[in-house]
Amino acid sequence: IRMLRVVSIRSRLVALSLFLVSALIISNLLLIQQNRLQSAVIERQARDIGVIVTANNAVATFGNLKYWLTDLTVSQLPLSRQKADSERQVFEAHLNELGTLVPSAVAGLDAQLRQLVDDSLSAADAYARDDRLVGNAMIARGRAHILAVDSRLSTLVSKLHEGAQRATTDALERSLLGIQLAVFGVGGVVLVSIVFTFLVVRSVVSPLRGLVGVIDEMTAGDIQVDIPSGSRDEIGAMERVLRLFRDSVVEREAADAALVASERNFTAIIDNMPATVFLRDLEGHFLVVNQYYADFYGVERDSITGKTVHDLFYDALATESHDHDRRVIDSGNVVEQEVLIQHPSGESSTLWSIKFPLFDNNGHMVSLGGVEIDITDRKRAERLLNEATTATAQAERRLAAAVENMSEAIVVYDENDCLVLCNTRFREFYGYSDDDVKPGVSYHDLSRLDVERNLIISDERAQYLQLRDEHRSRLEGALDVQLRDGRWLQIRERQTAENYIVSIQADVTERKAAEIELLEAKEEAELANQAKSQFLANMSHEI
Repeated sequence: IRMLRVVSIRSRLVALSLFLVSALIISNLLLIQQNRLQSAVIERQARDIGVIVTANNAVATFGNLKYWLTDLTVSQLPLSRQKADSERQVFEAHLNELGTLVPSAVAGLDAQLRQLVDDSLSAADAYARDDRLVGNAMIARGRAHILAVDSRLSTLVSKLHEGAQRATTDALERSLLGIQLAVFGVGGVVLVSIVFTFLVVRSVVSPLRGLVGVIDEMTAGDIQVDIPSGSRDEIGAMERVLRLFRDSVVEREAADAALVASERNFTAIIDNMPATVFLRDLEGHFLVVNQYYADFYGVERDSITGKTVHDLFYDALATESHDHDRRVIDSGNVVEQEVLIQHPSGESSTLWSIKFPLFDNNGHMVSLGGVEIDITDRKRAERLLNEATTATAQAERRLAAAVENMSEAIVVYDENDCLVLCNTRFREFYGYSDDDVKPGVSYHDLSRLDVERNLIISDERAQYLQLRDEHRSRLEGALDVQLRDGRWLQIRERQTAENYIVSIQADVTERKAAEIELLEAKEEAELANQAKSQFLANMSHEI
């Protein structure tokens, strides 16, 4: 039997026919008269066998066509459509062949076939448009045509088998006369014929029975049932088709499970977002909202679906939301805006509303999504920051005015000894221009500029830079510096917590002049005392 399954069923049936014909030819040599009568029966049997083969091929091809039409409806792949068209052409060829042999048995099947294909294509188009109602209706109509065609083909095959069986029985009865004349010869031929026929029939029926059992188990829900494999005949092709169908079902179940998991993850994500998330159709009816949306607006989540903003919110908010929707729908773009919400408790919230269009595979807008972020705290913080910034700016202006109007020179350096700011008095003390004291100029560059411009008297210029650096390193006490024009400046510098250096420089020329006058008067008094002491000493000596 395994050797027989290497060849096709048609080849087996043809081989069986040839064998039987050969047996009849041998019998004809023994009994010419019986062979003449039997030849007509054999011819009829051969024709019936051909019709049976064609009918079985039509059944197998129709099974393939059903599979590809179903796959086209589900997956909508171009390959599925090509396969369906190919199987349809083969099936039509079988119908045409059967129409020449048994026209009454296949009458009307071509119309059923066309209607089945049209309904399947209509279902695929409907599913592509996401119109499941029409798609399901077309599938139901197609199923009715499938049942009708299967019934007609099953009836045809049964009748053909019955006719072939009757023809075989008739041939055997007629052969009894020949067997009586040549018991051993014809008997041996008949015995071999019966055995060969049994093997051929069993080679077809046994795997078919196993295939039917597999189909029954799959129908009962056991998708992982073991499907036989290895044969190269038509039944092997059916087994391969069934295996592909089983794999497609497994893949579809895996895809469905992945889709369910994806939807569950999506729901978990949007429900844990600290923002309202919603989806509405183009007429404004809610399709999906997250839990935050229901909690924020104080409504039941399950009661929102199918309602509009006019059903849930007060007129002003509903109108504003509807206008926002229209701008998104009309433009086809994302539209963002700030929305003020008045709660029934009297409190208000500020939301940043982001709405966007959603499109289908054909680029048609089908719905509208939105995310609303509560920015009430941020707006409050912005308001407080603006107030603080305004107050700080006012304080800075007051401080700047106070610094600018001080009689002392004020100059501030950063941690890198670069100038940050200075007042007008500082520029006047040293004769600096605005370019000389631009923010960022180095303290050392200004000191060298003082020396280069001969601002310091000649006998102190060499020590000026050293004295300034030493005073800068100590940051304590005061440093008195005499300028070439005779003015004296007293420099006091302190370091802030931010490592900035604040230098306060005062004009102490008058105080220095007073100190000099006092020193000169003291020296004159000391000289007078010395002269007096010398005079008294001389007088005492003379006396």
